[in-house]
Amino acid sequence: MSRCRPLAICVVVVLAVLAPPAAGAEDTDPRADAAVQVTATPAATRAHAVPTVATHPDDPRTIAVAQGDAYAARCTLHVSTDAGLTWTARPLPDVAEWPRCNMFASFGPVTGVAFAQDGTLYVVRSGIDPTTYHQRVLLDRTTDLGASFETTVLPWVEPDLDAGQFGADALPTVVADRDEAGRVYVGWMSNNGTWNLSEEVLEGKEYYWDIKSRPYVSVSDDGGRTFSDPVDVAGDMDGWFSEPHLTVAADGAVHAFFGQNVRPPKDAPEGTLAPPANLWLATSRDGGRTFTQQAIHTRPAKERDWLSGPSPAFDPATGALSVVWEETGEGKPMVAFMRSDDGGRTWGEPVRINDVEPKREWSYNEMFPSLAVAPNGRLDVAWYDWRNDVAFDPQADENRWQDVYYSYSTDGGRSWAPNIKVTDRAIDRSLGVAETYGVKGPIGLATTDEAAYVAWDDTRNSNEDTSSQDVYFSRVRFADPQTLFSTAGAGGDSRALWGALGAGAALAVGGLVLLVGTRAARREPRAAPQGAEPVVR
Repeated sequence: MSRCRPLAICVVVVLAVLAPPAAGAEDTDPRADAAVQVTATPAATRAHAVPTVATHPDDPRTIAVAQGDAYAARCTLHVSTDAGLTWTARPLPDVAEWPRCNMFASFGPVTGVAFAQDGTLYVVRSGIDPTTYHQRVLLDRTTDLGASFETTVLPWVEPDLDAGQFGADALPTVVADRDEAGRVYVGWMSNNGTWNLSEEVLEGKEYYWDIKSRPYVSVSDDGGRTFSDPVDVAGDMDGWFSEPHLTVAADGAVHAFFGQNVRPPKDAPEGTLAPPANLWLATSRDGGRTFTQQAIHTRPAKERDWLSGPSPAFDPATGALSVVWEETGEGKPMVAFMRSDDGGRTWGEPVRINDVEPKREWSYNEMFPSLAVAPNGRLDVAWYDWRNDVAFDPQADENRWQDVYYSYSTDGGRSWAPNIKVTDRAIDRSLGVAETYGVKGPIGLATTDEAAYVAWDDTRNSNEDTSSQDVYFSRVRFADPQTLFSTAGAGGDSRALWGALGAGAALAVGGLVLLVGTRAARREPRAAPQGAEPVVR
């Protein structure tokens, strides 16, 4: 009996998968496309991490992804005009006083990205002075998808250790007002990474007790060219708070969601529980000048807790305000969702989105969920998930293999669809910088009526010598490929698309040929290039 060769099988499968569908074909159920690599850095050692995603308001095929490389300390914008099939890298400009993209002790967003209604693209990041560890928020503005940039250095929370401020603004977020042209809100957390600094650097002050992180917001009314002085959106509340995540409602109110880090009293005996951790909402109805605060969710804490990374969204069609976060209080962690129908004044009970419970418990973010609202009102959520970890050890305090999962709701979050696995292979978190150095943050998510766009950091190209990490992208499609890739605004001829996909298939087959031809010739790994030390903890 003859045996079909694997390469021939691969060729047939690739061509069959990429054959164009019959005219008028429609998908009845959402499906995740194969992952596409966004970052293409040739360096053997690279650590692209924590991508953020935005879509053009007039062209859903135009997508922006921003991310940072922890080893090179560089931030880069990547742009696709074909719904994520191909990507162009646009390195963000150097700023002399803040020469390195700040990924020091990052446990949240490295960059933020948002389109304004006129198509202007805003990218926010934090720059760090590696000699002082001072950090400053930067905004890059582009009207040509990154062919050119204007960069603004935002006002900062200046160093004053006696006042509890080290001068380390980081973990930036950004949102453009959909109705007020030129109005842009930027949020961040002060005192980033001070938990990793020595008492000598902090001049005897103690992190958490003397040096507390606070949530700040600054606003621009001229398209990001100038910004107001930063406002502490936690107001007079005492405590340690995370970076604010922002959304703007139809009435112009800006809503800032943030969590907090809680610990027992300083001199409390061992075993004393921390006070409850709150999910906070601060709302401004005067253009970001003043904010009022309210706790919208409270969870009992263990010996310590860190509620961080809430992801909000506003639905202009219904006026609903929604938020997701990772709930790690009592019981198994979960991806939680809440909704408000009165502008954030009152909230429904939390709803669990993940349909499989994690195998273990933890008291800090591991899932990093993100929320987005499609123009048709569909709610999309994506997150990191350990449910398929084949190396799980119930006696260990960490997992190894991670996937990306997705769910959606068409009834305003009252019910959620069965979870869909987005990743086409598991992510080995024993490599890279997410679990080894703690450089991790929210998953990248943006949405259109036809698809949800998801980006994540991935170690599939890594090994123990390089411990590298790349950014990957996928679409969860609610439309057939021809409908998705020929959506208005991109001016596409679907035949050209399928030609491009055919070329991609040819490259894939060529890659298989090279793989078969070189598999027997095992080579020693190349030495890592000499360069900047990674700015990671």
